[in-house]
Amino acid sequence: MPDLVFLLGPAGSGKTTLTAALAQYFDQKRLWYATVNLDPAVEDASLKYNPTIDARDWVRWQDVVAKYELGPNGAIIVSMDLLATHAREIREAVEELKPDYVIIDTPGQLEVFAFRPSGYVLFKELMKIEDARGVIVFLIDPALCLSGGVNAILSVLLLSSAIFWRFQLPVVDVLTKRDMLSPEQLDQILAYLEQPSRIFDELDAFPLKDVALTWEAMVSQFEDVFARSEIIAVSAVTGEGIPELVGKLQEVLSKSGGEEV
Repeated sequence: MPDLVFLLGPAGSGKTTLTAALAQYFDQKRLWYATVNLDPAVEDASLKYNPTIDARDWVRWQDVVAKYELGPNGAIIVSMDLLATHAREIREAVEELKPDYVIIDTPGQLEVFAFRPSGYVLFKELMKIEDARGVIVFLIDPALCLSGGVNAILSVLLLSSAIFWRFQLPVVDVLTKRDMLSPEQLDQILAYLEQPSRIFDELDAFPLKDVALTWEAMVSQFEDVFARSEIIAVSAVTGEGIPELVGKLQEVLSKSGGEEV
């Protein structure tokens, strides 16, 4: 019964670096795992781990750019569409390895995996592995939370909720790059993420008051949907939070029993 760990998050949130950190932790614990790179555009210099299964064995972004004369964004969309045609082969490659854990590193452009059909095709095909259990790790970049004020934090929570409804698997929210935050910044971000209704204590920061009040009412009514009772703060550089994250993943997976929720 393999446990599939899908890493999703905006560009720059640290998916590839966290994949490497998880792989290193699993090595230390002598756990049998596989890493899957689903980004046809990643450069070797950017990879901090050696993928067990690599999208670039089937599709290379550079070849798509040259063949179709596309710009960067168009090329990644076409590359993912082409990769989706190899979804069964990717699944079979995982099945041959029979790993206990599969760490799945997704493209930097979150939208091509989370919102376009190609990403969903790849996801559904991997979940066809017999008795597979799945969990999504949604990466929250603290730079996004700090740069746009409390409304940016609410936007991040809405995106995480959209990921849940898109894939209907448990979502574990992870605040990355904790080593770059002061203790005060870390506590502040976590407080807002774990209790988003506090965001609306700062309504003066919202120029559209009527809209803000409407959102306040909705978030207050559905706080159990938007709120995250536990955000795991990690640093892939120092290793802080990695054991806690793995423990949380094992806890969530043990409850899922292989069924989508």
